[in-house]
Amino acid sequence: QQQKGEGKGSKGKGSGKGGSGGKKQCQFSIGIEEEPCFRVCRRILGPQGQHMKDIAQSTGAKLRIRGAGSKFLEGPEQKESTDPLQLCVSAPDAADLQRAEE
Repeated sequence: QQQKGEGKGSKGKGSGKGGSGGKKQCQFSIGIEEEPCFRVCRRILGPQGQHMKDIAQSTGAKLRIRGAGSKFLEGPEQKESTDPLQLCVSAPDAADLQRAEE
């Protein structure tokens, strides 16, 4: 399930952070909790993070996995979010974001 929003933590449909001239972003709900046997985060990242690196290099987008089990530390407290796992994608413009989504 894909969700687009305006700003950090937004849900629903929108143009993305920054309106028409700013950075565009979207979130994809992973729908599976991280657990030691299946290791969903590791599967999404790829060997040595290669899946994410390939997408970032070919599109100019920034990708990160956040939420419970992601080990992504956020905010001034540097704590992992308790939100369900999600893949966050941001790009400088709509065209780059569209390429990363594909």
